[in-house]
Amino acid sequence: MVAKGYEGRVRCEAAPYKAPAMAWPAHVAPLQLLAPPASPTSPWAGKLLAVWHGYRAEGHRIVAWRLDAQGQPQGPREDLLNGWDEQPGLRPRGTPAGATVDSQGRLWVVEDRNRTVLVVAPEN
Repeated sequence: MVAKGYEGRVRCEAAPYKAPAMAWPAHVAPLQLLAPPASPTSPWAGKLLAVWHGYRAEGHRIVAWRLDAQGQPQGPREDLLNGWDEQPGLRPRGTPAGATVDSQGRLWVVEDRNRTVLVVAPEN
């Protein structure tokens, strides 16, 4: 017996659809995408940054991909900020919820679980 609507006929075909530009792991909960403007002082320029919330192993981090001349993400993922697991007495688990880059090239990260702001400055 087959449920109504599942009588073996094709209900969806992948051929007419464009393949995704990239695949992300399950449980990452992307809350923001950010493409910082070109700047000689910013190490984030020319990259697509993704703020991954989530509490599983792949979540709670900020990742980036290099952008090509057309603004499309290329190459492997780069973990910019990760390892935000809890260390009792040292730090709580981080859960980034948003980010921005200022005119000095600093990455400002809003973290919602602990209500904190993290500032990552370029090495100069």
